[in-house]
Amino acid sequence: VAFLSCNKEKNQPTIEPTKGGKLILKENLTIDDLVAFLPKTYFNDSSKVIFKDEFNNEKSFSVNALKWNHEPYETDKIKFTFDALGIELIPDDSSNYFLEILGSATYNTQENIQSNDMSFSLIKKGEPFGDGITLEFRDNKYYDNNFLSSTTSPFTQANKTYPIAYHPDYNTNRPAGDFFSDIIVTSEDGIIAFNDLDGKRWILSRIE
Repeated sequence: VAFLSCNKEKNQPTIEPTKGGKLILKENLTIDDLVAFLPKTYFNDSSKVIFKDEFNNEKSFSVNALKWNHEPYETDKIKFTFDALGIELIPDDSSNYFLEILGSATYNTQENIQSNDMSFSLIKKGEPFGDGITLEFRDNKYYDNNFLSSTTSPFTQANKTYPIAYHPDYNTNRPAGDFFSDIIVTSEDGIIAFNDLDGKRWILSRIE
């Protein structure tokens, strides 16, 4: 029988005694910080997110949101349950792509802390993956350690100024011909800008 212990800090799950060396976390890992980061309208299936291009043509997206609670996770060394979310912004026209937001509560075994991740991607229909950014959260706030993403504060778009915006690291070298969605995200309005598969720029007009 092995006993493991760690200093309990804010939002840090505690570890109980284990058998066979397996870590068993007493507390369920939650995504409260991820949900708080997103606009509430993303969790309302009747919402419409409207973007416009440089010519003021509008494109409407329907919202499809799901949440998973207390999902089990187990390996030969660790066992816990976690929460997760999945949100899709689906174009109401025949566009061959959609916007996807995935978030989950994770446990960093190296540092013995909860470290939540949330990704924002543009995905071609029929493909499993797309292009976008991933944000990490610790202690209920954004943790700025991702070399692929960057922040701008303040950020102004369409005559609206946000305290801070999150976007890809524009200095990162990318393979020639690689698709670049250039998604920009804020905590107030979620995805506020992106490039589609044809490279056309869309910016947030409103959420209904």
